[in-house]
Amino acid sequence: MRASEVFRPDLLKDQVVLITGGGSGIGRAIAFEFAALGARIAIGARKIERLEATADALRATGAEVFTAPLDIRDVEAVEGYVA
Repeated sequence: MRASEVFRPDLLKDQVVLITGGGSGIGRAIAFEFAALGARIAIGARKIERLEATADALRATGAEVFTAPLDIRDVEAVEGYVA
Protein backbone atom coordinates (compact mmCIF):
# COMPACT_ATOMS: atom_id res chain seq x y z
CA MET A 1 0.00 0.00 0.00
CA ARG A 2 1.31 3.44 -0.95
CA ALA A 3 1.18 6.41 1.42
CA SER A 4 -0.71 8.36 -1.25
CA GLU A 5 -3.50 5.76 -1.07
CA VAL A 6 -3.98 6.38 2.65
CA PHE A 7 -3.21 10.07 3.14
CA ARG A 8 -4.37 13.11 1.21
CA PRO A 9 -1.85 14.12 -1.50
CA ASP A 10 -0.96 17.48 0.06
CA LEU A 11 -0.57 16.22 3.65
CA LEU A 12 3.09 17.31 3.86
CA LYS A 13 2.92 20.26 1.46
CA ASP A 14 5.70 22.75 2.21
CA GLN A 15 7.03 20.60 5.06
CA VAL A 16 10.66 19.48 4.99
CA VAL A 17 11.57 15.89 5.81
CA LEU A 18 15.13 14.86 6.65
CA ILE A 19 16.06 11.39 5.47
CA THR A 20 19.32 9.60 6.21
CA GLY A 21 20.43 6.72 4.04
CA GLY A 22 18.34 8.14 1.23
CA GLY A 23 20.51 6.88 -1.59
CA SER A 24 19.08 3.38 -1.61
CA GLY A 25 16.79 0.88 0.06
CA ILE A 26 14.26 1.96 2.63
CA GLY A 27 15.56 5.55 2.76
CA ARG A 28 15.07 5.95 -0.99
CA ALA A 29 11.59 4.42 -0.87
CA ILE A 30 10.57 6.67 2.01
CA ALA A 31 11.82 9.72 0.11
CA PHE A 32 9.50 8.89 -2.79
CA GLU A 33 6.53 8.32 -0.47
CA PHE A 34 7.06 11.64 1.32
CA ALA A 35 7.52 13.42 -2.01
CA ALA A 36 4.19 11.99 -3.19
CA LEU A 37 2.60 13.67 -0.17
CA GLY A 38 4.06 17.05 -1.15
CA ALA A 39 7.06 17.19 1.18
CA ARG A 40 10.29 18.96 0.38
CA ILE A 41 12.99 16.29 0.67
CA ALA A 42 16.41 16.67 2.31
CA ILE A 43 18.38 13.47 1.84
CA GLY A 44 21.79 12.52 3.11
CA ALA A 45 23.90 9.48 2.34
CA ARG A 46 27.50 8.29 2.30
CA LYS A 47 27.52 7.14 -1.32
CA ILE A 48 27.31 10.34 -3.35
CA GLU A 49 26.57 8.62 -6.68
CA ARG A 50 23.50 6.87 -5.25
CA LEU A 51 22.45 10.04 -3.44
CA GLU A 52 22.54 12.08 -6.64
CA ALA A 53 20.76 9.34 -8.62
CA THR A 54 17.96 9.32 -6.06
CA ALA A 55 17.78 13.12 -6.08
CA ASP A 56 17.57 13.19 -9.89
CA ALA A 57 14.79 10.58 -9.88
CA LEU A 58 12.87 12.54 -7.25
CA ARG A 59 13.28 15.81 -9.15
CA ALA A 60 11.93 14.07 -12.26
CA THR A 61 8.66 13.60 -10.33
CA GLY A 62 8.54 17.32 -9.55
CA ALA A 63 9.83 17.06 -5.98
CA GLU A 64 11.99 19.74 -4.40
CA VAL A 65 15.14 17.99 -3.20
CA PHE A 66 18.20 19.00 -1.20
CA THR A 67 21.19 16.67 -0.86
CA ALA A 68 24.17 16.44 1.46
CA PRO A 69 26.92 13.89 1.91
CA LEU A 70 26.30 12.36 5.32
CA ASP A 71 27.81 9.67 7.51
CA ILE A 72 25.59 9.27 10.57
CA ARG A 73 28.53 7.80 12.49
CA ASP A 74 30.06 11.31 12.48
CA VAL A 75 28.30 13.35 15.18
CA GLU A 76 29.53 16.69 13.83
CA ALA A 77 28.32 15.82 10.34
CA VAL A 78 24.87 14.95 11.70
CA GLU A 79 24.69 18.18 13.70
CA GLY A 80 25.62 20.15 10.58
CA TYR A 81 23.03 18.29 8.51
CA VAL A 82 20.24 19.10 10.94
CA ALA A 83 21.26 22.72 11.55
